[in-house]
Amino acid sequence: MLDVEEQSKRKREEARNMLEGMIYRLRDLLDDESSDAPFVKCSQPSERKAIAEKVDESLSWLNDHGDDGETIQYLEKRFALEYVLRLHASLSKLTMRTSSGV
Repeated sequence: MLDVEEQSKRKREEARNMLEGMIYRLRDLLDDESSDAPFVKCSQPSERKAIAEKVDESLSWLNDHGDDGETIQYLEKRFALEYVLRLHASLSKLTMRTSSGV
């Protein structure tokens, strides 16, 4: 029984660490606003703002509820951030194709 509890605790901690890592990587990415930053080059201010809002929301939740969060909550928060990034990537590709006439 203890082994199952330990495994559950380990998965929870791993999910939390992955969420924290993603939040901080995204925050660092958004903080680099120099004109030659790759993320700035391939995104619009409105896209960066939407991603920043999702990052802030996730960080706020983590600060308020992170110590007592469940594994599934950490995963859901991380998946939501990943979704926003995939959406951004898809929009960027579409914009590049449209502007290049492809």
